[in-house]
Amino acid sequence: MIRQTIVGLVLIVFAGVATAESGGLFTGRVVKPGVAPDMSVEAMYIKYGDGSQMGGRISKVLNDKMIGYADYSKIDSDLEIGSSSPLDFSGNSIGAGVFYLMPDKLEGRLPSMLDDYDVAAQLSYHKISLGNDETLISGGGSAIDIDSETTVIAVSLVISSLEPIQDNGLHWYGSVGVERISNKLAMSLAGVPDLTDSSTEFAAALGVVLPTEFGEVYGGLEYSDGAIYGVGARYHF
Repeated sequence: MIRQTIVGLVLIVFAGVATAESGGLFTGRVVKPGVAPDMSVEAMYIKYGDGSQMGGRISKVLNDKMIGYADYSKIDSDLEIGSSSPLDFSGNSIGAGVFYLMPDKLEGRLPSMLDDYDVAAQLSYHKISLGNDETLISGGGSAIDIDSETTVIAVSLVISSLEPIQDNGLHWYGSVGVERISNKLAMSLAGVPDLTDSSTEFAAALGVVLPTEFGEVYGGLEYSDGAIYGVGARYHF
């Protein structure tokens, strides 16, 4: 019974930590061709349910249509098992991705309503590793350690406003896409095999980006099997 409870709750954690831009950080940018700096670095804080995520990302313009990036973040989550005090789970997420910035007019290849927005395709891959910070004790007195690995491949369509929506340069952005999430869980119980799980989730996001003297600040809401909120700051080189 204890095994089933722990496994079920950890799989809930999988779903939670794999939501922030596919396990990484929020999109947090407009996708207008020609305006991104050659390189930028950023820091971000994300909050979801009983957990949080803090990390950084570095982005590099690859050519006039592509922006590549890599990110790393630390994850902390709390789980309640029965009536006991919440247990801490922590780990990290590491990954990379690319934005393909589409031209203003796509010659009929996308719905005409998208002509009123800047449009980009986003592809990313992330690997999330988690473990319990406190040792669990089974009903038979055995110590239980839990280690999990989650991989997420995500594809999204990102749009942003062509022009600022406020005089201070504020823009909005949004995205819709799908994520393929694969989980593997290992428990230090004799005779218990590794557990695996996979799913395909719908993902969506909405946020705002404000230019500053040093770069940009941004914030927003994203959803993938659960809502998360985040804020970040980007420094332009």
